Amino acid sequence: MNIAMIEPVCAYGGMDYYDYALCKSLLKAGQHVKLYTSDAGPIVPDNIDVSETFKGVFGSNARILRAFQYILAFRKSIADASRRQAKLAHFHFFDSRPIEKLAVWFANRWGLKTIATIHDIEPFHTIRSWKSISWLLSHLDGIIVHNEMSKIEISKFIPGQLHNIRVIPHGNYIHYIGKKIERRSARNNLNLPEGCPLILFFGQIKKVKGLDIAIRAIAVLRKTVPDARLLIAGRLWKDEHANYKALVKEMGIEDNIIWHHGYIPQDKVDSYYYASDAIVLPYRRIYQSGVLLMAMSYGIPVIASDLPGMKEVVKNEENGLLFPVDDHEILARTMARLINNVSFAKRLGQKGQDYVRIYHDWDTIGMKTTNFYKQVMGDK
Repeated sequence: MNIAMIEPVCAYGGMDYYDYALCKSLLKAGQHVKLYTSDAGPIVPDNIDVSETFKGVFGSNARILRAFQYILAFRKSIADASRRQAKLAHFHFFDSRPIEKLAVWFANRWGLKTIATIHDIEPFHTIRSWKSISWLLSHLDGIIVHNEMSKIEISKFIPGQLHNIRVIPHGNYIHYIGKKIERRSARNNLNLPEGCPLILFFGQIKKVKGLDIAIRAIAVLRKTVPDARLLIAGRLWKDEHANYKALVKEMGIEDNIIWHHGYIPQDKVDSYYYASDAIVLPYRRIYQSGVLLMAMSYGIPVIASDLPGMKEVVKNEENGLLFPVDDHEILARTMARLINNVSFAKRLGQKGQDYVRIYHDWDTIGMKTTNFYKQVMGDK
């Protein structure tokens, strides 16, 4: 089958690991795939066909100009897919704006079947109407989500269409991990202090990801572990650094916070994970988390808020630790527990890596996705 994979973010926002692993798994399952995106980045596998049709849609240009570029990029991608006789367009959506609706309309007009992986059912920075979300979902021939919680949420918007929804897990990152780096070397690579306990907050920073909860937890933790540090590595998205800076000052923990602002390039990612004692994901809302699966792929102990989407992956006390959403006091005690019990932390990290290797295997994901393609195309 000839597939047009349309995912605009790719290396611009850290989706390249996911995009290429998915494309490779589909190729292995016998599909022909071309990826349409913005920035291919440095890790493109040799056998992946990539077109940067969305180049320039992100950045500092005027919003209306970027919207126009986005629309043209969708049209160009789908027109090219049609010319090379693709039968199906596989979109990746994080929102339900008019732009996403127009993309589906373009694909339908060019005679392509449409599937979308819905990474976020609704955006967290604004409110979309029920009608807007329902229209987009109901005009797709198939919908992929990464967990049961997302399936339940989506079914509320399109009752009676559960047969169009398939749960296919987000895959692991094990094949993209470089050679293991000793902690001391990893910290030296990043100019980090060697002797202190280091808790990592990694990835794009949004209000719903609860960075303020982690900061408050460190303020509590330092009472028993004075040299503990929170390493914040990532780029802010529709959020304000000044608010976090003010909170850190209010808590009086400037010496316990290390900021590495901006997008983390691929050649530095290994060092961040191997430099850290644990990773914290104190999210207030989430459907699924690539950072969670990446951390588990590295074998780093995970502390996550007990949201439904997290609980489908993190089995408390078995392959990670959970804490009640918004409770920075319990989060601080959970951090201390890992810091003070190195063997327990190591065991959790290994169990987490074993879990994602088995249950988030890309070969299985490629076959499940292929079977869903066949169902949508009427071949199965």
